Amino acid sequence: MNEKHPRPQMNYENYSVEDFASDQDFVHWVKKPQPQNSLFWKKWLKEHPHKRLVIEEARSLVQSIEFGAHPDAQRISQNVWERIKASNRQRPAHESARPVRTFSLRRVQRMTGAIAAMLLVATVLSYMFWRQPVTYQTSFGETRHIDLPDGSVVVLNANSALTLSDTWKQNREVWLEGEAFFSIQRRTNPADPSQRLKFTVHTNMLDVKVLGTEFTVSERGKTTVVLNTGAIELSLDDKKIAMKPGDLVEVSAKKELKHHTVNPKVYSAWKDHEWILDGLSLEQIAVRIKDTYGLTVVVKNKPREDIEITGEVPTENLETLLQALSTVFDRRVMRQGDEVLIE
Repeated sequence: MNEKHPRPQMNYENYSVEDFASDQDFVHWVKKPQPQNSLFWKKWLKEHPHKRLVIEEARSLVQSIEFGAHPDAQRISQNVWERIKASNRQRPAHESARPVRTFSLRRVQRMTGAIAAMLLVATVLSYMFWRQPVTYQTSFGETRHIDLPDGSVVVLNANSALTLSDTWKQNREVWLEGEAFFSIQRRTNPADPSQRLKFTVHTNMLDVKVLGTEFTVSERGKTTVVLNTGAIELSLDDKKIAMKPGDLVEVSAKKELKHHTVNPKVYSAWKDHEWILDGLSLEQIAVRIKDTYGLTVVVKNKPREDIEITGEVPTENLETLLQALSTVFDRRVMRQGDEVLIE
């Protein structure tokens, strides 16, 4: 699809969960969020707050179906959506002759069609779950709280994706693109209760192996791991790096490694919808804005290097964030289209 934003003629006001989940523009936004389509849907939700629950249910439905490379997946998926739409279109020929009773009949048929459609989707999901990994995604400006099957919790930052292993019960493995905070529960190996079951986070640069702890992993150009509590081990090629609370390990695209001590809260505060600026440079803040909101930051005059930036700023709303940054930097900070200008 070449369109950058949903078609304006679509009457989303009257859409149901199934309608949204089968709409190509909606699915494109959920699976491949871009700044323009994200802006469209945020604006639309702001104008139609009563549809937020429907949107969230439709998003969850679309995100639950990651069909991957299974040879029959696309065909099964298409059949599901075609039958959903067909069940919503079917109406008895005599309905228009008895308008008073037709209203009730339509309600029953809509409910019956919806139930049948959802049962069909559930069947397909059950079928695909055992053959394909599950992927969770977020768009720009969005964070998502994920409860994993083992009781662990992941908070997925904006513009990120987390994929679970298709052999989850035997091997707790996930693949991360973007940034996430992990709170991992200790579990024993079902095959050998005397052994702890490891939890592994795979990134493009390295693997993070965990028994039970809290940490942040960022995979955006370079890979950064910050440990809050517990202990973890990193695997980088043939190297093993043991981390203790407060450690930060950073690996560049050229595999250059940095290992030093930081305040871990600075790197995980985003999960609580705020940024702690202590120790962050203006360049680092600019990168965060780009990664989180999909906007490029243009700085007209760089601040003096001897000026230390401190404070906490809210991130739940972009305009509020920019106002807070303006106060902290004592500069004019404003948005112009897809750019943030710091004068």
